[in-house]
Amino acid sequence: MYGITDKGETRLRELLVNADPSDDRAFHVQVAFCRFLEPIARLGLFERRRAHLTTELAKRRRPSDTPTTDPYIRCLKERDITTLTDDLGWLDELTRITQDQLVPAVPKPVVTATGGAHR
Repeated sequence: MYGITDKGETRLRELLVNADPSDDRAFHVQVAFCRFLEPIARLGLFERRRAHLTTELAKRRRPSDTPTTDPYIRCLKERDITTLTDDLGWLDELTRITQDQLVPAVPKPVVTATGGAHR
């Protein structure tokens, strides 16, 4: 059976938190291995990626200095905007999942036969 050593796990955490947030392929690998990070470190990872994608989306939405009438170029630009918007939504979901892990579960009240509630 194969496993990761403590030293290897430490190195993996370092690589995950120090990766370039603009590298699309690397980010997908980071998400695949983010279970090795504490929730706070995961949130940092997602926040850095969100900042990068938000900047990229703003760039894509800016009017071009050289407007094009080429429908293919226009479609590519629209696709980029849609992809960035979808990725930001996905990051929102990853962030929500991680934040839920930070909040301790509140026990639900148990209703007794007499109508009282206990925690």
